[in-house]
Order: sequence, then C-alpha cells, then structure tokens
Amino acid sequence: VTTPQATSCSDCGAGKFSPAVGAKSESTCLDCYAGKYSNSTKASSASTCIKCPNGTTSMVGSNSSASCTFFENSTQDQKDINALIGGLVGGTLVFLCGLLVFLSKKHKQALKKALTTPIDTKFEIQDDLYDRAALMSLANIMKNESQDYTQEEKDAIEEGKKLYIRCTESKKAEDNVSIVGKESSTVKHDEELDKEEQERIANIIRNEKQVYSEEEKRAIKEGKEFYERIRGGTTFKKVVSPDSNVGLKIVHNDGRGGCCGFATTVVDASVEECAAEGLNFDSLYYQMRAKRLNISERHVKYINSHSLYYATTRNNGFFIKSFDTRSICTWMKEKESGNVLINFSDSKEFMEEYPAKDGNILCSARAFFLFEPLDPVQGIPRTAASLAMRVDIGRSIPSVVASKHGKQLASILSDLRELFDKTKEISVRKRRLDGEADQAALDR
Repeated sequence: VTTPQATSCSDCGAGKFSPAVGAKSESTCLDCYAGKYSNSTKASSASTCIKCPNGTTSMVGSNSSASCTFFENSTQDQKDINALIGGLVGGTLVFLCGLLVFLSKKHKQALKKALTTPIDTKFEIQDDLYDRAALMSLANIMKNESQDYTQEEKDAIEEGKKLYIRCTESKKAEDNVSIVGKESSTVKHDEELDKEEQERIANIIRNEKQVYSEEEKRAIKEGKEFYERIRGGTTFKKVVSPDSNVGLKIVHNDGRGGCCGFATTVVDASVEECAAEGLNFDSLYYQMRAKRLNISERHVKYINSHSLYYATTRNNGFFIKSFDTRSICTWMKEKESGNVLINFSDSKEFMEEYPAKDGNILCSARAFFLFEPLDPVQGIPRTAASLAMRVDIGRSIPSVVASKHGKQLASILSDLRELFDKTKEISVRKRRLDGEADQAALDR
C-alpha cells in the first residue's frame, strides 16, 4: 500500500490480503473471510487465507490458527445448515417466479429505483460460499429473529407463491409432452388427475339439471345459427388437413382480417367425455392444445356450473403482434337429441377485469363445438365432433397467415381424437368376436 507522498509500499498485515496493484490506501487490504485465517504479511491473494479445521470456525480477519474455535453444538448446527441449503435451493424457483411479478408494469419503477440505489455493503462471492460460519449466521436469523413485513411485501410473496405453482405446473406439462410414449410415474399421476376431473365434469353434463338465464339461452341460440352458417357456407375452400382423419375447410376475407374455419372428426368417446375434456382447462390435453396454438397466457373465471369467462393471449412470432381474446363460454346438453353444445363469444364484462395488453391486438372471436352421439362400435361409444370458428382482428392479414391459423383449427379436434383413440381396442374386440363366431360355426 502506498500514499501519495510515500516512496515505498506498506505491507498488509496478517489476516489480510490485497490483490490491488499501486494501491494508495490501507482500505484496499481485505480481511480473510470467516472460517479462515492467515499469519502471512504481504499477501496478495485470498488463497493465502487457510481454512480452519473441520468443526471449527473463526472471525473475519483472523491472523492465527488459534483463532479457530469449535462449534458448541456441531450436530444441530449441521442440521440447521442442511435445512438452510435445502431451503435456499427450493426457494430459488419461488424467487425467480416472484421476480416475474415485480417485472410487471406496476413494479417496474420501484424495481428500477431499487437497482440504481447505491448499496454500501459488498457481498464477495468466492469459492467458500458454503462456509459454515456464514451459513450458521443466516440459519440463526431464520430460526430466531422475527421479521416484520409490509403489506406490499406480503402481497408480493403471495403473488410469487401463485406464480411458482403455475410455473411448476407449466414445466410439468412441458416435460410430459416431451416424453410422450415413455413410462413415467409423473405422467401416470397427471393422467389419473385429468381422468378424475374429466369424469367429474362429464357426470355434471350427464346427470345434473342446469337452469339457464335468458341471456345464456340467447347465446346458445346465436351460436347454433353461427355454426349452421359456417357449416353450410359455399365460399369455403377445402384444404389439406394436418390429420387425415379430420376434415377441414377455411375462408379468408381479404382486407378485413377475418378468418373462418370448419373442422370435423369422429372420436372414440361419449359426447359427455368429449365436452368435459374441452372444458377441462388444467388437463394435459389443454396444455398440449395451448402450446400448439401458441397460447402463452390464459385466465378462467367460473360463473356457474355451465358458464365461465375465458381470456387468452396468443403469440404470433416476431413480425406479428400478439392476439388477445376475451370470451364467455356456455355449454348445454340438448334433451331430445343428446347433443352437447359449447359456445364461445366475445365478452365485454371480462374486458373490464382483464383489459387487452398494451401493444396487443384485441380480436373478435367466436367458436362453437357440436358433439353428436353416434352408434357404438364393438361396445365403444363414438361421437361426431365438429367445430366452427371465426377470428377477426379488424385489419388486413396475409392469406398465408390466415391459412396457417386455419390449419391449426384442425389440431384442436385432432388432439381430441388422438386422446380417446381406441382403434386397437376396437380391432382386438372385432377379432375376438369374429373368432367366437367362427368357433360357433365349427361347433355346429
């Protein structure tokens, strides 16, 4: 260390080191960290500091091995440290997810101020991050010191916990999609939960009487009229569907930004099962469908057992702005035909709670699902599933983009068909019945 008037350097004392060259102040001499000591002078590196023997620690800036003393309760302290490490690792994801909340517009200004405010304390992160003394200090604070939190901090923690749950659920769904076809206890567990929820919703549709308001009846009626117009439209163009088992036709209204489509298929399930899966917004099927349709965010608010509000944000790549939709969904089972109908239409009420995001395009969207019961095959129920959809962004979009979105319409029914596909089971049953018939003929 030198001073402006000095002609020679002064050594850093024992227990200290300084990596600085040409330093002009003794403050550049840094203390050895807690749990280490050094009896050397002139030290220029932290590596000069020697770690205390196992089971001992020392104060910051210790200059001899005599400074290393034993812990009073080594076993319990180790448990505290292990618990702390586990808490730190487990809490990292909570922190990261919680940070996303603070990055929202509401907290940007406060976060910017916090990041630009000078901080006096320096945290030196070295190879000895897990030094026992430092960890013990943190463990003692968590274990013994009561903390007071502002309401804003409490709200932020709650938001972080909710976001953590959504993050883990989303990650779980992505993992399961990526390992389709492989045995996994996680996949089995999720499929079991999905099955239970699907059966619960299906039983409501199948058994529970629903009372509809005049507004809900009108929405279903308008949805059926919309469906018939789309199904019977003469200006549609048949296109090659990504799934040969799904019929698809679309029309693009140039200059208006509108795109209409109609898709149909046959599903190896009852009408109640098909409708229930379409209304189960937490299932793996929905997660797959959302990923395929580039839905990055969604909100569901239940009104009653047959109606709900539904909001989505859909990413369209770098060159096209994201689309927002705000809808109300109502389902109904027709007593005479046994058909199940699901209608999605624009909702002004949900716009107040979830307004369109800045920079996004608010779309007008309508969708109508019709599930019609068919005769069973080999004892397996079957359903004719069809979907009519219209999306209008209120501005011109290229035909190629409209065609791409139209083809994604087919994927909704394709995913549903594949989810319930029982082709192999039907084939096995048919072969068994044919074999029994042949044997009966031989017996005669």
